[in-house]
Amino acid sequence: MSETRPFPPNSSRMQRGSKRAPSVRSARVFGIVTALGCALVIFLVLIFALTGSPYRASIAMGCGIATLGAARGIWPGQPWFASRSKWSDVMVYLGVGLAIILLAPLVALGAV
Repeated sequence: MSETRPFPPNSSRMQRGSKRAPSVRSARVFGIVTALGCALVIFLVLIFALTGSPYRASIAMGCGIATLGAARGIWPGQPWFASRSKWSDVMVYLGVGLAIILLAPLVALGAV
């Protein structure tokens, strides 16, 4: 009688549908890119707020938060800005970003 053996580790049958984690290098690059993007958004918000343009500051902040939500949805694994499960993070970031964008005109009215 022949002995049944599992598939070898490099078999294509084992890798179908398996989710691969991001490599260490790509995770580091993604972390650096998102951190620089957050720093840019904070810089823009500060510049807009100090120059008397709260509407633009609110839009920049809302777009930045929504962009983090999209990045969280696209990137596999758990980046530095993740706190919950992937889909709850995406929903919270997109919801907060969209709410800030939609309420930005009210902020501009209050600054007058």
